[in-house]
Amino acid sequence: MRFEYKPLIPICRNDVNYAPQRISSKPWWNSFVTSIATGIERFILNINHSQLDIEETQYVCHHEHRFSRDNISRVKHYRVSDKKAVIIFPQGGNGYNFAQLAACYLAANGISAYELQRPIREDNLAEPFDNLDILSVKEIFAKAITEARGLVDIANEENIGVAGISLGALYSSILYGIDDRVTSACIVLGGGGIPALIKTSKAKFMQDIAARLGDIKPEEVADIEPLNYTNPDKSKNMLMINAMFDEHIPQEQGRLLWEAWGKPRQYLVRKHTSYSEGFTVLPMIVEHFNQTLA
Repeated sequence: MRFEYKPLIPICRNDVNYAPQRISSKPWWNSFVTSIATGIERFILNINHSQLDIEETQYVCHHEHRFSRDNISRVKHYRVSDKKAVIIFPQGGNGYNFAQLAACYLAANGISAYELQRPIREDNLAEPFDNLDILSVKEIFAKAITEARGLVDIANEENIGVAGISLGALYSSILYGIDDRVTSACIVLGGGGIPALIKTSKAKFMQDIAARLGDIKPEEVADIEPLNYTNPDKSKNMLMINAMFDEHIPQEQGRLLWEAWGKPRQYLVRKHTSYSEGFTVLPMIVEHFNQTLA
């Protein structure tokens, strides 16, 4: 699988206002934690949400999977620079959305961003997620990566980078390895060796997948294995952020991907879910893209 794609077909574009994240399904708790998160973003990260220039595009994606009711997807374009932009993949599960936070922070610091939706969304499920199999996992990977490749076609900026966290980091690593139009990458808490990653991860999202798929042989997922799509010649423009004590993406899987990429620049945080450390690495991500998307 080389993730061949067809051009995206935009349906409509609309300017939209910034909308606070939905972090929890419990309304009272969501209101509380959202207000705290928004305050941190505004007063610590200096993100002025009211000044963000955001355009949302709906488009037809040609690659679908059976968990999607339709083939309509959306991307939010945070517009600030015509020189450089970063495509951002979100994590696989719910909770605080790194893609939205990173897009806001990049835009607040002069770098345009494209915030992609998750390939699997609760609001667009066509059938229960219980029916997951290996073929479906491959379709989900293909949808995420081919959408991003199509997005590069219609991006307005001259230089394009990619970033992703957790499962989104796996997508980012593959995209960066196969598409030479993407010239910089930041891989946050990703890893390689999919069978071991799924089997040993303590993340609920991964445990649910492990329960449905059972033991996976490497050859069964070779065509979506990030280790098979690395290109060490591009590693000088890559930043990897891994965790020393990571129960979601085990440390060994992060090390395997780092080595497969030729040991690019790496920064270690303490835990996968440490929000305070997440806030501290954002300036590092901005610095990386400013240096490599010149």
